Amino acid sequence: MRHRIAALAGGLAIVGVFGTGCGVSVSEDGVSVTGEDGGVSVDDSGVSVSDGEGGDVSIGDEGGVSLSDEETLRIAGGESERTEDCAGRDVTVLASDAVIVLNGACGAINVAGSDNQIDVGTAESFTVAGSGNTIRYASGDPRSLQVGEGNSIGQGGDATE
Repeated sequence: MRHRIAALAGGLAIVGVFGTGCGVSVSEDGVSVTGEDGGVSVDDSGVSVSDGEGGDVSIGDEGGVSLSDEETLRIAGGESERTEDCAGRDVTVLASDAVIVLNGACGAINVAGSDNQIDVGTAESFTVAGSGNTIRYASGDPRSLQVGEGNSIGQGGDATE
């Protein structure tokens, strides 16, 4: 509920910024405000902000933040669960104790943190710095570089190609 109130206030601010050319939608599922320059939506999965040019910010209801543009997806936070579509982008993960599913084809995946479980559809490469990270990929033969102890990279997981 706090997210919805904050989003409604943010949405009203966006209406002031975007002007009358924007649309506002309020339903039991959430709130969204859109305009030519982007939009904001709040629903049970969290808060999303788009700049209308391929840049997005998402805050999940379980915690964690995702920032993305057309080339890179950045995921930060701890003890959170995230599912994202790679869409050919490189991925940077700065997290600990996170469960992350990256569906589709990814570019280079860079992980810094500990005790993460990351499932990937496909990836060109993995670079892992930290300890206790488990990274699984659905298919392919990615290159890998690991710094730290107790990390594992292997085929398997819940991500889709």
